[in-house]
Amino acid sequence: MIQRIQTLFLLVAAGLTLSMAFCNMSITPVSTLADGTLEQTALRYVNDITSISLILMSFALTMVTIFNYRNRIRQIRLCNINSILLLGFQIYLAAKFFGRPEDHFFTLTAVFPIVSAILCFIAMRYIARDEALVMSASRLRGRHRK
Repeated sequence: MIQRIQTLFLLVAAGLTLSMAFCNMSITPVSTLADGTLEQTALRYVNDITSISLILMSFALTMVTIFNYRNRIRQIRLCNINSILLLGFQIYLAAKFFGRPEDHFFTLTAVFPIVSAILCFIAMRYIARDEALVMSASRLRGRHRK
């Protein structure tokens, strides 16, 4: 069901979530060492077991949601669970942000979980709208049969 708008929202959310696995969580500014070389250290999401497990769970849950297009009620529930998981991941990242060393700066990818949660919520609204449309059409068809 790629032609549905909610599938596009879910694909973008899955893409944002999966892209975090290949990006840096935080970096230190470039510093010059005593021998004149430049040094920049980075903390990656894949180095943190909690982050990578939350990324993979959210990505898998989003893909399961996309391929459950025949069962819209299950899709709505999976979207809600995924949104809660992504909000929990954002809270985890916020806790890491406030406990970071002074010289570390978080990258833009640290806000991807909240963006993905919003996209999952919007997709859930469109899925619910489709379910209401199907239910109203079924109710109308049921009247004509009697």
